[in-house]
Amino acid sequence: MGRKLTQTFWQSWLFVFIYSLTPLSSSALFTAAAIAKVKALRTIPPFFCGKFLCDALMIVTAKYAAGNLRDVVHGTFSSKGILAIVLGLVVVAVFLFFSLIGARCYKENDSPSISKSGSNLQASVEFPQGIHGE
Repeated sequence: MGRKLTQTFWQSWLFVFIYSLTPLSSSALFTAAAIAKVKALRTIPPFFCGKFLCDALMIVTAKYAAGNLRDVVHGTFSSKGILAIVLGLVVVAVFLFFSLIGARCYKENDSPSISKSGSNLQASVEFPQGIHGE
């Protein structure tokens, strides 16, 4: 990122402007600028312009959503909307559950082992102590 910030004046401005439109953390941008010893004139004006534009877009979008709240909410609480919300929450819960089990399973280089016996494939998962209630 420091290389992008030390390019020509307009290229660095364009990079900072586009970066400020993204939801990425601005801490990384300013840390890279400080490490590369880039002057503040190359980072601060395009950053403020980009953030101003992004925040203005959010305000306009929020104003539209608040003005048309009835239309937005009308489609949310239908049977299809409720079913989609419930299914989405179930999918997220399943992923979180398996990531929790996976994180605990691989903690301290303990990994599940899969063994073959004959023609049948049998999986035996050895969990670290305390996960399955022992």
